[in-house]
Parts: sequence; C-alpha cells; structure tokens
Amino acid sequence: MTLTIGVLISSHTPRWQNGAVLRALNSVADQMRPPDQVAVVNDVKGMGAAWCKDQALSMLSTDLVAVLDSDDFWNNNHLIALEEAFLTTDCDIAYSNWDGNNPFPEEWKTLPWDNDNPRHTSTTIMARRELMIEAGSYVADSNPYSGHANDDWLLMLAMLELGAKVHHVQETTWFYSTDKDNTSGLASRWTPSV
Repeated sequence: MTLTIGVLISSHTPRWQNGAVLRALNSVADQMRPPDQVAVVNDVKGMGAAWCKDQALSMLSTDLVAVLDSDDFWNNNHLIALEEAFLTTDCDIAYSNWDGNNPFPEEWKTLPWDNDNPRHTSTTIMARRELMIEAGSYVADSNPYSGHANDDWLLMLAMLELGAKVHHVQETTWFYSTDKDNTSGLASRWTPSV
C-alpha cells in the first residue's frame, strides 16, 4: 500500500523573523521519507493557530497529514516512523515521543494509547486527512480562561468521537521547542503590525 503524506505548518510573523520556521522547514527537507505536499500558512492577520491550520489543511490532498508546529522540528526519521505505524497497524492517528520541552507527565511517553483514558499528544501528530476534515478540522477553545487555543486537543477528541484508532510510536522523532514568541495558538497573544 502506498500512502501520500502532506505536511501542515502554521506560523506567525515572529517565527519567520526569529528563524524558527526555517529550522522547521529544514527538518521537513531532511526527511528520509520526503513528503508529497507541504502547506505553510503564515498568520499575518492575527487569526490564530486554528485558522492557520484549517487553511493549510484545505491546501492538502494527501492520504495522511503530518502536523508540525513552526517552532518545533523533526528528526530525519519522523515521517518514516509514523508512516510505518499506518502501514503495520490499523491506526487513524499516530504520534511519537520527543526531546525538549515536556509540558506533560513524563510517563505519558512510555504508556500505550488508551481510548478510555485519552491524553494530550501535542500538536505533532500524523492523521488521516479525511478523518481530520470529518471531525470538523481545527476549532479554537472558546473558554477564555484555558490559556491555550487547544485546537489540537479538541480535534483529537472529535476524531476519537468518530471512532479513530490511535497508535503511540515508542520512538523519539522530534524536538518540542517553546520560544519567547509562543502564542499557545491564541490570536490575542500576537498583534500583527499593519
């Protein structure tokens, strides 16, 4: 079976200015398994991460979508490791472990996925594109007190509601970075200059 893979990157101007997007794109270019498509959307209007990701998702026509936050970067085996999960298991979503920042409990890196007790995987997943669309794509959290857009977590929950099967690849394939320009996906944390 041959699967096509698209890469989805959402960004905002400060990450272009500080070099983070270039680092992310270089990690995509260095993949042992090159992507079939890459969609990058830069939020110049202050619309937020969910809007950017939806725009990028609408540009892709691949079987699978690999999401990369614009301040993170992949090891050169990231796409091939996650693609392997789709080829060898019956999964709809795959995610892997990471180095760098870890806002989640450390034991989450070693636990297999449990649909009865879902946990945040970060935004860096690979999922079936049609499932992402059927689940409603990315929607920002409407709770003003959450402190995060949570668009990735809300999409994961929506995909699980549709019966998605998740596979945790027990391999470190990317670097989780949080820089001073992190907005947690909230448009309110960055004001574009006009």
